[in-house]
Amino acid sequence: MNQKLVIEQKRGRQLRKYQILDDEIKAELRTDSTYRAFSFKFDDIEFNEMVVDTKPNPVEIGLFLSVLFNLMFSVILISDWAEKMQIGTVGVSSTLIGVVSGMSIWTYNLFRFEREKILKGTQNIFLFYSKKDQQEVDDFIQVLKNKQKEYFRKTYMYFDDTLDLWTYESRLKWLLEKRFIEKEEYKNLQEEITNRRLLGD
Repeated sequence: MNQKLVIEQKRGRQLRKYQILDDEIKAELRTDSTYRAFSFKFDDIEFNEMVVDTKPNPVEIGLFLSVLFNLMFSVILISDWAEKMQIGTVGVSSTLIGVVSGMSIWTYNLFRFEREKILKGTQNIFLFYSKKDQQEVDDFIQVLKNKQKEYFRKTYMYFDDTLDLWTYESRLKWLLEKRFIEKEEYKNLQEEITNRRLLGD
């Protein structure tokens, strides 16, 4: 599998970018109105996955249609009035262009169907999850799991002289519970702890 360490997704002005480093994740998130860049540690990541579908709100659709019909009615009245008053079409056209632009933006935001996958943990990770995104997202999540496992094994699996054996043993139990080490590895490391105790370490 290709070890892709960065995922970058764009939807209009929205951005979701995550980069896997040796011991943390760098994130950049942008919505229509906000931008955030921050980092968080592997300890903050959990893989409680949730898929959420976002659909248009019926109340907002009703409001949109009401405004649309009122605008259409207003345009007809203004056009008739401008014609009777012999007002040039430039002012009316400019107003219409502004109204159409505003309605277009509203339409785009209102009728947006989105699916996203959320990894819920101390720090949540949000990823767009449409059909065309699914393979890339699932591959990225698998790489993230592998990198997290690699980080915890490197950090907690091996004994050093700054640790007491009880703390080390607790860490090994935690690694086993989280499936960062296998039972056979745990058994071998427990034997090493027993030997150290017999030697008086």
